[in-house]
Amino acid sequence: ELLLRGYSRKTAKSYIYILQKFLLYMKKSSLCLEENDVRAYLLFLIEKGYGRESVRLTPIFF
Repeated sequence: ELLLRGYSRKTAKSYIYILQKFLLYMKKSSLCLEENDVRAYLLFLIEKGYGRESVRLTPIFF
């Protein structure tokens, strides 16, 4: 999907890595995730010092 939308292979690999980290953080199936889970993770990233712009660009919004 990413390549079809014109993203580079490097970006696609980066997005896959970020999504894997997200799923490891959640410790549950992606089928069980809810909006509040995503919000909690984004807050976690902000609290860890990631800038709001970086957080906004995560592939979770894809």
